[in-house]
Amino acid sequence: MNFKKNLWKLLFTLRGGSAFRFGGFLLFGGFLLFGGDCFAQRLPYTFEQVRIEGNSLDNVIICMLKDSKGYLWLGTANGLKRYDPKVTVSFKKEEGNKNSLVHNYIESLAEDRQGRIWVGTNEGVCYFDRKTNLFTRFEELNKPDFACRNILCDSRGDIWFSIRDSGLYKFDTKTNKLTNFRKKPTSSPSLSNNRIIVNGLVEDIDRKGLWVACIDKLNYFDFAKQTFYNSNHNPLKIPILDNSYKSALIFEQNLLVYSNSTTKEICWYDTRQQKMVKTFKVIDKNGEIITDFYQIFFDSNHDIWLGSYEMRKVVYIDAQLKKVIPVEYERGSRISFSDNVLNDIFQEKNGTIWFGTDNGISTINGLAALKPNDQLFSIFDFSKTYFENRNDDGFIHFLEDAKDSTWWFVTHKNRLLHYNPKTDSHKTWNIPLDPQFDRWDKSKFIAEYRDKILITKAFKLYEFDKKTHKFTTIEITDEIKNKSKGEICHIRVLGDSIWVFTKEKVVLKAYNYHFKKKKWAIYPIVYEKNITIDTSQYIAVSKSLISKSGDFWLAIHSGGGAKFNPIKKAFELIKTKQDIDFRKIGFTGFDEDKDGNIWISTYDLIKFNPPNV
Repeated sequence: MNFKKNLWKLLFTLRGGSAFRFGGFLLFGGFLLFGGDCFAQRLPYTFEQVRIEGNSLDNVIICMLKDSKGYLWLGTANGLKRYDPKVTVSFKKEEGNKNSLVHNYIESLAEDRQGRIWVGTNEGVCYFDRKTNLFTRFEELNKPDFACRNILCDSRGDIWFSIRDSGLYKFDTKTNKLTNFRKKPTSSPSLSNNRIIVNGLVEDIDRKGLWVACIDKLNYFDFAKQTFYNSNHNPLKIPILDNSYKSALIFEQNLLVYSNSTTKEICWYDTRQQKMVKTFKVIDKNGEIITDFYQIFFDSNHDIWLGSYEMRKVVYIDAQLKKVIPVEYERGSRISFSDNVLNDIFQEKNGTIWFGTDNGISTINGLAALKPNDQLFSIFDFSKTYFENRNDDGFIHFLEDAKDSTWWFVTHKNRLLHYNPKTDSHKTWNIPLDPQFDRWDKSKFIAEYRDKILITKAFKLYEFDKKTHKFTTIEITDEIKNKSKGEICHIRVLGDSIWVFTKEKVVLKAYNYHFKKKKWAIYPIVYEKNITIDTSQYIAVSKSLISKSGDFWLAIHSGGGAKFNPIKKAFELIKTKQDIDFRKIGFTGFDEDKDGNIWISTYDLIKFNPPNV
């Protein structure tokens, strides 16, 4: 890993201990997948959460549809919405208006060849004609508890939908005829049960029929013969038409994929060859088999997203890296999944993935979704394992070990953490405390010198030996110890010495400690005689930089920019030909580009060329 190009970009929260890491972990065996430890298994994504204006019911997103015109339709617990980030149009049931929605609880959505939006609600079905802006109802189906949880427009243009406990319906778009298929009390071939489960309706890959999952078993309906096949009527002896409970039907690469709750497996079935291709069980980190999936979705990378309603779990399976990762809702996090219940999911042509949940929408950016494993960052969460969800502790500073690329951290609570991302292992040590400094006795920075980790506090310096794991105090000058002078605000290791800078009313000195000689030296910071320094506020070195030409630069907050003069053995404040008064600005970034220009990020972005200052 290249520290300068990559690790400096890592962001660590001061509260909660979230970090970013690169790469991933792999757990896979045959057709049996293991979830592994969440501490090692992290999604290659972050989510953006989208909230719909309105009350909590408006953010219960049950179903979604991206229509042929590019509009995004959302079926919520409080009406139908045509979503747009700027203007969202809501459609609701209007009492006495038969051309309004049937019910405000939307269960399913589909678009037919005429561009009409079909809406399945908790009390029946209707469709929206965009030419007239009116809804058309089916009065005989608009009854309490007539929930429509599946709508499908088949390859012939006909509409199929299910009504709870009333079986399967077909609407012929040419004749406008409505036909109902139900379980027959006789022994003649029919639907096995009148209750079809959610995501239990899909057209066969050869477009010759429908696969229908009822609450008891799987059915196949043959368009040509107008006949149902199931375990009660299976003259062709189709293997999957048994008595097992199947759900979440979807076709992926010409294979029928479904969840078998009886065998607790995800199954790939070749409907043409009538044979099982593969199966696997999804196992979480506790060794528990996750089952009862009602949602299976394959994204453009053939990665799998699973939703288990009974267990309230969402799972992601990386097909390339062959690993199973839980998708977890983290309260208060803006980049986590928005809920533990996944109701619907779809992906746009640009790669963006939309997730409908009981707590709004989560999205994944298109570029990230198309190439998840090429992303620069993977989130790595230490909050549960290392910080035990404590809100009073978190990372302060970090570095990457020059020898083995392991990571070193110091925290608010004076702890030193050494983490190995390759083995997912870590060790911790308590940094020595000095009661005389009370609230000032907190770790601020770490640096590396050979086999030592240098830890800086406000008025203390420690060496930590990587081999012996022992702390040694570096004796500092009395001036640094003097709290009235101001605490240590910046350090930099150069060669066999460390530069130490303090925050004072006026910065007049820089301190240098030589590790081999074990001696301190003091170097002045020289201001021009006609420069007036505002002594009402503290002045501090906030950044330092070694330029390509070898110059040592300081960025002094509210003081200016300074460069070390090796002949005078002093830092001198610079004057530029540009109209820049560095004394009046702060410094949040300080870096050099490939052309030798120095860039300063402050209230503005400033560039200057050192040879022309």
